[in-house]
Amino acid sequence: FKTWTPKQSILRTDARDNFPWGQPHALCVTPYGDILIGLLPIIHLYPEDDNNTFGPWDVQLAVSRDGRHWTRVADRQVFMSQPPEAPIASRPWDARFHPASSLLIKDDLVHVYYYGTTKLHGEGRDPQSDASHTRYGIGLATLPADRFVSLRPYDWFRDSLLETHPLKFTGSELLINADLTPEHLRVELADGNGHSLPGFEAASSIAERHDPLRHRIRWKSGDLLRSLRDAPLDSPITLRISFRDGDLFSFQLLP
Repeated sequence: FKTWTPKQSILRTDARDNFPWGQPHALCVTPYGDILIGLLPIIHLYPEDDNNTFGPWDVQLAVSRDGRHWTRVADRQVFMSQPPEAPIASRPWDARFHPASSLLIKDDLVHVYYYGTTKLHGEGRDPQSDASHTRYGIGLATLPADRFVSLRPYDWFRDSLLETHPLKFTGSELLINADLTPEHLRVELADGNGHSLPGFEAASSIAERHDPLRHRIRWKSGDLLRSLRDAPLDSPITLRISFRDGDLFSFQLLP
């Protein structure tokens, strides 16, 4: 541990975060499938002279495939929000919170453990702060598996279309994680040039309930029922997912 590469900045705030008052405070990373998911606390310092500690914060999502190049998810929308500001005596015990370093996934539920306190960041350094109202604890937030971010139609009564880049993959079954009725979900397979694969058109697709979160996609032609294993996957495939009146979260391939 005597020789190190030069330091490298992997994630910075900018004018959209109100830099320098908006600053990243940590990056709590968990391997999730074939990506890394990061919980990113952003502290919003009060714009006061010599203030580099005091202010509220919230948590955003970031993702990476190599641990060095990070993308903030959903246009930097807040993933875990702090309660509205209030006098310390009327704040909840987790008015300020900090997520643990890792997510825990069990029984299709994502567990986010976090530290909480009534004091804002930097407020404990103020000798005039009211210690009688200071509380601390460990909290738990949960969400269904794979439902970190969703796509939702602008018009819930019309079909929306998500089309992927051509993907090279293998698998026997295609699962779609979505909160909608099966009748409102259709999937089409297309080749790298955008042409529909015969027998795998959207009109012939059927979404069946696989579990409370996911739908299994199949294609019906007469009495023949096909799954992903029957598709020609030797070349890149484009997925066209049509849906309405619901939320689309993710897709998954079973081996």
